[in-house]
Amino acid sequence: MIQRLRDINPTIVVREAGLQDGAQFVALFNKYYKRETNVEYFRWQFFNGPTISKLFLALDEGKLIGYYGVKIYELTNGTSAGFVIDLLVDEGYRKRGIAYLLNEEVVQFSNSHQASVMAGLPNAFGNASLNAMGWKTIAKIDDLVAADFEIASVPTALHNPGKSLVEFARNENYRHWRFRENPLYTYKEICVDKNNYAVTKLFKNPSTDVVVNDLVDFKFDEISTFSVLLSRVLEQMKEDKTKTITTWALPHTAVFSFLTRAGFRISPQARYFCLKLLDINRSELYQIENWNLVQADAEIY
Repeated sequence: MIQRLRDINPTIVVREAGLQDGAQFVALFNKYYKRETNVEYFRWQFFNGPTISKLFLALDEGKLIGYYGVKIYELTNGTSAGFVIDLLVDEGYRKRGIAYLLNEEVVQFSNSHQASVMAGLPNAFGNASLNAMGWKTIAKIDDLVAADFEIASVPTALHNPGKSLVEFARNENYRHWRFRENPLYTYKEICVDKNNYAVTKLFKNPSTDVVVNDLVDFKFDEISTFSVLLSRVLEQMKEDKTKTITTWALPHTAVFSFLTRAGFRISPQARYFCLKLLDINRSELYQIENWNLVQADAEIY
């Protein structure tokens, strides 16, 4: 199939991106998204991070008409994942198999780095594209939102699940790059110690101008410590003069139970968790109950 797509697109060349491609990347990205990006993001995301990263470009006689990024992330179960980001094909070139040509490159790249699985958190359009290319959607990810919540009313005797959940590993080097060097967003870190922390950012909706707090990342040893962190987040919200907070928590986690008891409600949104298994011995990864995700796992947060 891939060779046939190459044959019917003889002028299309797929190659790795270089620093010189930043301006074309930004122009194509900003053509389609309200959340505009810049060359600093391009460099930060694909060339200056702590993990192995690659951006593949599709060009028609030198003109950028599509791209697809992949990063090799360690998982907490001892394996690794090829995490895909920024899939886009220019409208005039859609339905010609360009996404399949780009997908072939990211799959080969992930295989070359012994990834057990490929993963992504696309929107509805990206979810449909990945499904068409043989990926499996294992969950729709909804926001948890609260405009008024009360932490003191929640029992802290909730226990974490008996089994360890799979996460994208986030060490100090990753956190420094992701939150302190991010060229698009400013984050605030609330720490009890290095193993117990929360990360927030202010987000202004470009369509409504409403400002909310996103609780994009958190880690804790005990649910009682999460209660302390959330109290500090609430104090930060008062300083920021914001009333609404959003976050992620999967329904099978202790965090979900805690937050829903505190007054958070589910707010459906178009974000999906998609996987493509590369190691057939890791079929347990297709069960969402084996995973834990946070907003910061998606590059848009």
